[in-house]
Amino acid sequence: MKKILIMFFIFLLLSSTVFLIQKSVYDNKIRLVNSELLKLKEENKFINELNDKLLNNNNPIDKKEKECLDNAQSTADSLNCCDIAIQEWESEIEKYMGLFKQTMTDDEYSYIQRNQNSWKKQNESTTEIISKYVFNHGGTMYYPVASGIYVQEIKQRAEFLKLIYEIYNNEI
Repeated sequence: MKKILIMFFIFLLLSSTVFLIQKSVYDNKIRLVNSELLKLKEENKFINELNDKLLNNNNPIDKKEKECLDNAQSTADSLNCCDIAIQEWESEIEKYMGLFKQTMTDDEYSYIQRNQNSWKKQNESTTEIISKYVFNHGGTMYYPVASGIYVQEIKQRAEFLKLIYEIYNNEI
């Protein structure tokens, strides 16, 4: 009976030792995997931040439009998102035109205003091309595509005016 009891304790001791070794190995593997996951998350965060900077997707208008488009459930919803973005970018254009008027001489502002009028004419022509060759291409899927192109046109002008304003006022 003593032998059986001793063998049982030895078996229990060996089993416990094996279990603890396996648990330790398992815990180390989990720590390693978690460490790798953390590194990947950090790399992914860095890449996303870099993409936002490179693609200029960090503008609040862009973020709001993207969120709206992500939640859109129909073509009409998508078009509404684009319309909102267009209005906001047009407000940015008006904002910078107002700031130019406040900070520039009359001659300087007159030049900017003539340039803005030329851009408006060019933009009307661009809008006609978008309408004729994209919007009316056939199928409702082209409506948001056309609107998205138009949003980019307005955005580009707003960002151009902002950049000129910042350079003019030594903000860059």
